[in-house]
Amino acid sequence: MIAVYGGAFDPVHLGHIKVIRSILSLPEIQQLRLLPCYQHPDKRHAHSSPAHRLNMLKLVTRAPTLIDTRELKRKGISYTVDTIESMRSEHPTLMPIALVLGQDVYAAIDTWREVSRLAQLTHLIVAARHTSLEMPTTLWQPVASLKELLQKPAGNVFLMHNPLIDISSHQVRNLIVSGQSARYTIPGVVWNYIRRNRLYGYKEANELKRTE
Repeated sequence: MIAVYGGAFDPVHLGHIKVIRSILSLPEIQQLRLLPCYQHPDKRHAHSSPAHRLNMLKLVTRAPTLIDTRELKRKGISYTVDTIESMRSEHPTLMPIALVLGQDVYAAIDTWREVSRLAQLTHLIVAARHTSLEMPTTLWQPVASLKELLQKPAGNVFLMHNPLIDISSHQVRNLIVSGQSARYTIPGVVWNYIRRNRLYGYKEANELKRTE
């Protein structure tokens, strides 16, 4: 099974890393694709450039082959249904593909473009914070185990109940722009990259004041 974990990664943080490690530890997953988007459908623009977001993601993966850059190359608004259709054309029709989503994203999935078509193309793996989760859609049928996703190419949803780190990219950016250190919410190499490139309103003077 191919797992696809997409998003802006603006910036990639420890919550992302936790999900990535959890997915990579699953024996049912043959491939993991990290999919940075070019432009999120619900946002006018990212807070850092595609090049910066890609560079930060590369710093934490140590395996560039995990990163799928098709949405960055395609440019424009990144619609998941277009991307999964593109992936489907590269693999056998019966190959299971599963989108990895956070609980908050899953709650709004019925608003996605061509969501009924998407349900015909992919499974869902939801990184859930709670053991009981309201199903926002009937397009994907819930299953009790990840192995059940291997029985057909698409159409099911599995709740992955792993401990999650409650961090968002929005929180990280707010820390930085307010002059606070974000070093405990993001990998060290990403924090150094943000400082070096002065991303998200980072000002070295603010950090120096806190150490005086």
